[in-house]
Amino acid sequence: MHPRSLALGLCLLAALPACGPDDDRTRRQGGDDLPWVASNGFEHVVAAELGEKLGGCAIGDVDRSKPGEEIVAVGLSGKVYVISFDGDTWAHEVAGQAGGEMVQVTLGDVDTNTPELEIVAVGMAEGPEESGGEGAAHVLFRQDDEWVMQEFHRSSALVHAAAVAELDGTPGAEVVLAGFAGVAVVMHLTDDGWQEGIAGPLPGPGKNAAVLETATTVTGVALACADGSVVSLSPSGDAWKLEILDVGPAGAARLDSDGDRLLVARDDGGLGLVPLVGGGRQDIYKEADKLRGAVWANVDPLGPAAEAATAGYSKRITVLNEIDGVWTPRTVFEDEEKIHHLAAGHLPTVGTGVYLVSCGYSGRVVLLRKQL
Repeated sequence: MHPRSLALGLCLLAALPACGPDDDRTRRQGGDDLPWVASNGFEHVVAAELGEKLGGCAIGDVDRSKPGEEIVAVGLSGKVYVISFDGDTWAHEVAGQAGGEMVQVTLGDVDTNTPELEIVAVGMAEGPEESGGEGAAHVLFRQDDEWVMQEFHRSSALVHAAAVAELDGTPGAEVVLAGFAGVAVVMHLTDDGWQEGIAGPLPGPGKNAAVLETATTVTGVALACADGSVVSLSPSGDAWKLEILDVGPAGAARLDSDGDRLLVARDDGGLGLVPLVGGGRQDIYKEADKLRGAVWANVDPLGPAAEAATAGYSKRITVLNEIDGVWTPRTVFEDEEKIHHLAAGHLPTVGTGVYLVSCGYSGRVVLLRKQL
């Protein structure tokens, strides 16, 4: 299968941990008239009610026919939703539908010859996550003002993690996939189609992926595994190097990187920091139920540094601030059902600054921002 005979480009992640501060208290714009609900220094609004369990969400510019960036969410039915705000109203459309449940989504510059980011959605080839069977990965893109969705990878089991990044120095970026087959797969698009490489076995089923990058260079991809391991994948000559960075007390489910550390959300409700060099995990927060969110983002433009944010089966979104090594949490939102994913990004049609977006079992896509 070959979506388009064009080279892949450098990844742009849905989460934006390194967003710079915005000191302007008058930053609000098109979204000011939305029905924001205040809670503990933040405010939230429902961007869409999609009527099904949602697995993952992301923010990015995937459709240049609409102003600004969009929110993308994936669901139990296999549908991939694109949600937009034009300065007055929210709207959503189904960009495509897979044969099985989609559990995660990431955005990236998969085709450098088009202005938009492409969508990579992963999950089951058929049926819901719990049914077993093969997994699949799909790419979605705009072509002739229409959405095109194409499967580009089939696995022996559920695909649960995806990241897009330039890793090997050759033209075009790579798509790193992992899931319940227990292997890391690196996909590369060439003029002859998709080329698949097995990077190696993982210590457990792959659950989430995050690109590792400094201010100027992508160095690899981190993978969260259900056995509690956090693994880095990086190029090593003509092969791939897999290195275990940490083994936590419970399954690792979500992660994000600030360039020096990984923020890791676990199945035991723990949120920890794992240095990329030197080892030594620091646990900074604990809930009674599974966490399904790990985001670095400068959501408070007046704060001294980027915040950590998490969410999960407790139905809550928590933002944590660090002062002199001490992390202070505050609950900023509580959903009606379990939250399955948390992301961050810019939505200029709503306002400047960095926004959090969540989705989960309630079928609601919820947008949050710091209250000024």
